[in-house]
Amino acid sequence: MRRSRKTTPDLRQTVVPHIESLTPALRHAADYILKNPNNVAMRSLRQVAEISGINPPTFTRLAQSLGFNGYEELRELCRQDVEQAVTSFSEKASALQDHTGTTPGALLSRHASASKANIDHLLQGLELAELDVTAEQLAKARNVALVGALSSASLIDYLGYMAQMAFPNWRTLLRNHETLSTALNGLGPKDIMIVLALKPYASTAIEAAERAHAAGIPVIAITDSYTAPIVPHASHTFVVPTDSPHFFASAVPLIVFFESLLSMVVRRSGKKTTKRIAEIERENHRSGDYWQS
Repeated sequence: MRRSRKTTPDLRQTVVPHIESLTPALRHAADYILKNPNNVAMRSLRQVAEISGINPPTFTRLAQSLGFNGYEELRELCRQDVEQAVTSFSEKASALQDHTGTTPGALLSRHASASKANIDHLLQGLELAELDVTAEQLAKARNVALVGALSSASLIDYLGYMAQMAFPNWRTLLRNHETLSTALNGLGPKDIMIVLALKPYASTAIEAAERAHAAGIPVIAITDSYTAPIVPHASHTFVVPTDSPHFFASAVPLIVFFESLLSMVVRRSGKKTTKRIAEIERENHRSGDYWQS
């Protein structure tokens, strides 16, 4: 009888007892999965094969050798393993304090290395064709609504500030005590909602995605895991790695993603967009909003 995902122990407990009985090729694949559960959890089988240099059928045979019905069940176990590894803000802050004797230079180096690794993983994991389709849909949308709450609020505000300079139809929702019902009023299938949701997931963001989806509004989910509760409500999902030695998720890869996505939309938007940006710049200079030296 095949193993059920619901009764499966953690990843290491599942894989390690079988290591000695595996063929060298399957052992190599098992070793990769044990060392890179995040890659397996966040990427397609094709992408994992390209990154690891191990062909897809080997991973499928490994899953079957471990008692699963197929690769997706093994991938789900990796997702669960990644989820269980997540610690709270306070635990991560305590870990920072436990690094006694860490010099400012060493700490800065750790942060820089983590940011670079996140960006590298983002570039490796992105489905570029899907990103291109998403940019095209955003360029054609009647309205684009932006949602982010708690730790995601400031990042979605940054995206909104950039977008508003180029597009009059992009708006950040749920600000200035706006209710979700009021925010959703008037939006429909010709509009798009972008929702940013990071661990620990804000209930407001998940509810916004759920209600938008139910109303036929396409949802683009930007999140940190394919197991995030926002994923079932999304037309497109983009997972951005945010690992950091800091107690908060790293904003660096998210900023890279947002700036890149918005650049792709601007490229499709023609002269009316550059004209709007120029007009706003002139007005900011005229009104004194920009400092005059």
